[in-house]
Amino acid sequence: MPSCGPRIDAEGARTDDAATSPEVSMKREIRKESLGSSYYGHDIYVEAWQPDGGKAYVHLVEAGDLPPFVNPDCGEHDNLSGALDAGLRYAVSALNY
Repeated sequence: MPSCGPRIDAEGARTDDAATSPEVSMKREIRKESLGSSYYGHDIYVEAWQPDGGKAYVHLVEAGDLPPFVNPDCGEHDNLSGALDAGLRYAVSALNY
């Protein structure tokens, strides 16, 4: 499944190819925000991450009884709010499908 940004593990270290570079191997602070909502009786949970100095992306979307979407392709955003909005749109679209 395509991701919305660089792969980052729970400790904040990048896990993609760029992580092997000495300049990138240091742990970066990651800001995280989430939102919960409902849509026609279906619960929605969206989590967005933003590495320090980087773009925000949707890390997780849970919508109703569907399986969780990890790193759905929702694009990169300037802030966490934009990523959360994109994740919410993704969830509603998945529920409507």
